[in-house]
Amino acid sequence: MTQSPHGHVFISYVREDGERVDRLERLLESFQIAVWRDVRDLSPGVDWKLRIREAIEGDALAFLACFSAHSVARTKSGQNEELMLA
Repeated sequence: MTQSPHGHVFISYVREDGERVDRLERLLESFQIAVWRDVRDLSPGVDWKLRIREAIEGDALAFLACFSAHSVARTKSGQNEELMLA
């Protein structure tokens, strides 16, 4: 689902949790909740840091941080940067 004019949920996660986040995304969208997710909403060649910043600071109604053993084990990740923006 693409961004709606009413905002979206931004999902922050680490790659290793992609399958779980796939299920979460399907669940949210089954309730007609728009989701912004990097694997779908970022195109090759775009300034991905800028697009992520826009998605978080712009029209996000909620920031959903998905923590797991994988994310906690990392000292550096894109998720940490997203948390700082949020």
